[in-house]
Amino acid sequence: MQRKISIPLLTTALMCLLICGGCAGYGQARYQGLVQGRDMLESMMANFEDYHVYYSGMSESFPSGIIFDPKDDEKTVVQNGWIPVETRDLAWELVRNLERFYHFRPVLYALIGEDGRHYGYIYTSYQRIVVRQLEENKIYVNEMPIAPHLKNEQNGSLRGFH
Repeated sequence: MQRKISIPLLTTALMCLLICGGCAGYGQARYQGLVQGRDMLESMMANFEDYHVYYSGMSESFPSGIIFDPKDDEKTVVQNGWIPVETRDLAWELVRNLERFYHFRPVLYALIGEDGRHYGYIYTSYQRIVVRQLEENKIYVNEMPIAPHLKNEQNGSLRGFH
């Protein structure tokens, strides 16, 4: 039995393939381990001036993640929606605020582009981080507007605000 494939269906499928083929590829956030990650975080904080630092979240009191983008390389972490961190003191405050929720401990991830190259780091409690390769030497990390411990529960209320 032969099936007829409709022209509109075939055209739609072909267009989807072409559009997706032209889209940005995905990189990854590679977990750095607890001890190594903590050592690297402390090293980056000690050398704060060597990084472009950004955070995402509801406020400084409720951050969701902190990005460290090295200044001395030709690569860029695009941070649309992320807020610049201008001082080391604010960066430490953000770290402390991320770490205060026992069941949502943040960890350090290396940001790796689709090209396999290292672009920077992110310190977050999120377990799924979307890293997209936009073009050569440029990746994008999705904004994290709500900290994991404040995300909606099944009943629709915000965790921590009962």
